[in-house]
Amino acid sequence: MLDTILGALDTTSVFVFLLVFLIGYYWLTSPKNMPPGPMGLPLIGNLLQLRAAGSNQLELLKKWRQQYGDVFAIRLGSKNLVFISDYKILQETFVKNGDIFSGRPSNLYIINQIKKKTGTGVILSEGAIWKELRRVTLMTMRDFGVGKKSLEQRVLDEALAVVEVLEKGEGQPVLFKPLLSKFACNVICSIILGDRFDYDDKTFIELTKLVNLAVSQPLVFAPVNFLPITRFAPAGKKIIHDVVDSFVTIDNFLGTVLKEHEETYDPSEIRDFVDFYIKTRSDSDDAHLYDASNMRRVIIDLFAAGTETTATTLSWILLYFAAYPEVQTRCQQDIDKVVGQGRSATMDDRKNLPYIEAVITEIFRVVNIAPVAVPHVAVKEGKIRQYTVPAETIVIGNIREIHLDPVNWPEPDIFKPERFLDKDGNFCPPKENFMPFSIGPRACLGEVLARMETFLLFCTLVQSFTFVMPQGQKPDLQGQFGVTYSGKPQPFLAKRR
Repeated sequence: MLDTILGALDTTSVFVFLLVFLIGYYWLTSPKNMPPGPMGLPLIGNLLQLRAAGSNQLELLKKWRQQYGDVFAIRLGSKNLVFISDYKILQETFVKNGDIFSGRPSNLYIINQIKKKTGTGVILSEGAIWKELRRVTLMTMRDFGVGKKSLEQRVLDEALAVVEVLEKGEGQPVLFKPLLSKFACNVICSIILGDRFDYDDKTFIELTKLVNLAVSQPLVFAPVNFLPITRFAPAGKKIIHDVVDSFVTIDNFLGTVLKEHEETYDPSEIRDFVDFYIKTRSDSDDAHLYDASNMRRVIIDLFAAGTETTATTLSWILLYFAAYPEVQTRCQQDIDKVVGQGRSATMDDRKNLPYIEAVITEIFRVVNIAPVAVPHVAVKEGKIRQYTVPAETIVIGNIREIHLDPVNWPEPDIFKPERFLDKDGNFCPPKENFMPFSIGPRACLGEVLARMETFLLFCTLVQSFTFVMPQGQKPDLQGQFGVTYSGKPQPFLAKRR
């Protein structure tokens, strides 16, 4: 009996000692003068709270912002994360102090696996490599038509291909996201590879599926990044497999395509992005920066960023049309008045379509396709207002909270395009508290292209169709949080005007 009691005491003592040790270790290893935030548990930090929030993680971030202020910190495993929910503070951090806070996470498991197997590209690289690849990528996209008439016609041709698909299936409910992904992916293909795919091409269908799968998971908060034991659980294995294998398969596909380009390359006749990249490598003293791995990764970055965000934005626009038929009707009236039915809308028409510009801008604001910015990392110790942020801290722009802040946006949850029009009906683009493509040197590379695609396909579809839900159904405007905030799969109708 005594032995049993002593044994129990020993076990209890060991347990209490370990608990006290872990709490002490957690406290001692927590950086000092960090922003306030919710208390976490030893070893796992705030992972359980995020896990318990399930599909409401964005609402949890909102709650923490309300409790702890515009700058708050959480801990996931041993990693420190700082969230910024104020435009001016984010501008100071990502723009004014961009040299300190423009790193990328190098200690997240999934990111490391992707980098190990497919390279860094632009989005995941840092330092001199990132600056050079970013410069070349922007220069090449500009030279191959981004923001110019040559690319505008490619986008219009692709928009008409979408119209053709919808005409063939008129009267049948359509899941629009896959179709819009093909549209956006084909525009990228025309820039990068100099060609487009038929929408029923098996290779192309698989490519768009892989791109969507690669960016469908909320990687920022995935436990596998922060708690090694979760990588062996079925859910952990699945997310690693889905994301990493998707990137690897896309990388292999591009390897085959790029090999064909290398074999047919002619420096006197530059056909597309890939040829320009090859030429840059040949002319550069730093050819190692432009190796095949980096080339493939840069292209994957363009596919991932350019396809998912554009397709998601356009999907939301059509869903909001079904939910707000009066907005759709006014857009149709404006298109009919300015463009008519005898030609396609062009970028020159933007200045004469202020309400459509306001609708697109309000979709960006109220939906928040990218609710949190791609994570930045402090490359060295820095300051965010009065707080000291150690090197390797992950810093995230809480864009959704900025876009839905009632201080800056009256009735922020209400869809109201008129907020971007003046009393004379002219479009008033927001000058601050608005950043759908993030800000600073790490802002989205494809913003100009995405805006062009969105405007031209928007106008083409409004000119051609009326979008409605099947009889008896209502649109669900609650989304799903992955890399982007996408709408739930809901088929609806495109009725020819």
